[in-house]
Parts: sequence; structure tokens; C-alpha cells
Amino acid sequence: MKGIRFYVLMVALLLFTGLMGYLFGVSFAYKISFKTENAPWFVYHSLQKQTDVVLDTTTEDQLRFSTLLSDKKTRLEWSFTTAPGQPTKAEVYVFPEGQMLSEKLRVIIGQSKKVHEALAMVETFYRAMQSSANKYRWESPEKGELSASRCLCQKVNTTISKKANQMNRNIDALSFHLPKGEKSPPRLYINSIDLAQQTLSFDFCFQVPDDFVFQGEDPFLFVTDKPAVQGQKQTFYGNYNESHRSWFNVIQAVQHQGKTLSFPMVEVFYDSPFSETNDVNWRSELYFDAN
Repeated sequence: MKGIRFYVLMVALLLFTGLMGYLFGVSFAYKISFKTENAPWFVYHSLQKQTDVVLDTTTEDQLRFSTLLSDKKTRLEWSFTTAPGQPTKAEVYVFPEGQMLSEKLRVIIGQSKKVHEALAMVETFYRAMQSSANKYRWESPEKGELSASRCLCQKVNTTISKKANQMNRNIDALSFHLPKGEKSPPRLYINSIDLAQQTLSFDFCFQVPDDFVFQGEDPFLFVTDKPAVQGQKQTFYGNYNESHRSWFNVIQAVQHQGKTLSFPMVEVFYDSPFSETNDVNWRSELYFDAN
């Protein structure tokens, strides 16, 4: 009987210690965990299109940022850790602003509306992200080289999410000035990417003959000699609106190697959005180097 009482007392003490530790020793009210094949910067990109994101920490294997729920009173702190060849591990910490202790008590009895809202938001976001991933795929990087070429180009500064839209807006102006029968696959010479702001600068280009001289009057078009890119190539299949998905994985892989991505990196598009083919099979190739 004494043994049973001692056991009950120890269990009660452990429960009490755990309860006190949670109520007064843990800074957050709840933690949500999941894994994804997407790179952390893609998750950041996806959330930034929906809400305000505050960047906290970025290292070669960790990314942390915060968002607010729609009530503007509950902060979600997103933490992502990565390792080469492994899925991204995500942890989302729920911080109810200004009422932590009472909210923790509601969590214990399963009555926390804020935690339920956070769970619903993260689950909806996760399902949408995973569902859309079925429409795209990319191959592992392999050795690749893109030769130097003379190009007719237009410089564009935009957000990553509007990259394809900007291409569609400018492709007719570029195509109009190309020599007849000389339309090669369009190229995107990516000169810089701001991951925090999710913006980029690129030259949208078509190859032209070495003796080509631009005779148009459009002040935004120019002819230039683009250097070769010697390094690696990653092939992407899917709608060009989302080809930046593979960029984020390339960036993550380069960071794991302790290297710095060299610019420009170049994306070449081999299928036309006007071809009426299934966009799941559209192919583009990203050429890049790192040192």
C-alpha cells in the first residue's frame, strides 16, 4: 500500500512540476511541427504573399520569421532547420499577445480559441503548399554549361511572384525586333535576388546573331554580350509561374555547401505558354555556379 501511495505521489509531483514548468517556464503557448520537401525560403515566399512577415534569423541551416494571425493579437514564430538530403523540419510557436498565462490554462483544458485558429491556419497553409507541389518537379543538379551569346534584352526589376507576369508583358516587344526565323528559347539572366524582400533584378533576353544591330527606338531594349555560365544545371518541369520553387532549393543546397551563389544565374525556357500543352510538362533549365 505504501508503495502504491509513493507511486501516486511521484506521479502527482511530476505532473505538478510539468504543469508549473509549462505555465511559468515556457515562453510560448503551443508548438506545431511538420516536415516538408520545400526549402525554407519558399515557405517564407508563400507566406509573404498572404501576410506581413518579419524576418528574424537566417543562417546556412536555419530560418526564423514571424507572422500574425488575422486577429493581429496572436504571433506565430516559424522556425525551419535543414540538413543536406533531408526534409525541412518546421516548428511553429504560438504566442498569444498579452494574455499568455490565461491562454495556457485554456490550452490545458482544450479551450484555447487562439491555438485552434493557429492550428487551422497552419494546417490549411500546409495542405495548400503540399497540394500545389504535385504540379511541379525538378531534377537533381548536374554538371552543365551555357555558352556565351549575344542577346537582345530588357531589364526588369520586380517581385519574384510577378516574374512570369513581367515576362509575358515584355515578350512581344522583344520578339518584334528579332530577325525572322531567329527566335530562340527566351532566357532570364538573374542578376540579383533579395530573399528578405522577395525581389529580383533580371535581364529578359533572346539570342541574336553576332552581327545583329538593334535598330528600334524602344529605350528599354538593348543588345549585349552575355558571358558563359559554367557550373551546374537544374531542370524544372511545370508552369513557369512557379519555377522559382527550384531556385530556393538551389540556394539552400549552395548554403549547405558553405558556398556563395554566383550571379548571373540563367533560366532558359524551352516550352511556350501559348503551345496549348499541359503546363506540368513545360521544361526550363537553370544554369548556375557557386564558389
